[in-house]
Amino acid sequence: MQPIATMFRRSTHHVTRQRELFALRARKASATFASETRDAGRELATAVRAEADAWRKYMVEGTRAIAPVTVLGALERRVLVRIDVTLRALESSVQRRLHARSGTKRARSPKAKRPRRTH
Repeated sequence: MQPIATMFRRSTHHVTRQRELFALRARKASATFASETRDAGRELATAVRAEADAWRKYMVEGTRAIAPVTVLGALERRVLVRIDVTLRALESSVQRRLHARSGTKRARSPKAKRPRRTH
C-alpha cells in the first residue's frame, strides 16, 4: 500500500496536468471560434452588399421604362439610403460581436444614422 502523501502528490500532478490540457484546448477552441466568426461575418457582409447591388440594378433596369427619370432618381435614392443604413447597422453589429468574442479593445465606430424622411 502506498503512503497517503504519495497518493496526494500523484493526484495533484494528474489534476494539474489535466487542468493545463483543458486550458490549452479551450484557448485553441476560442481562437478557432473567433476566426470562423470573423470570416463568416465578412462573408455575410459581402453577400448583403452583393444583394443590395443586385436590387439596385433591378430597380434601375425594371423601372427605367415606366418611371420618369426624376421619380426614379428619388425612389432609387430612398431605397439606397435605407440599404446603406441597414448595411451600416449590420456591419456595426458584426464588428461589436467580433470584438466582444476576440476580447480586444476597439475604436468607437460611427453609429448608423436613420435616413431623413422626404415627402
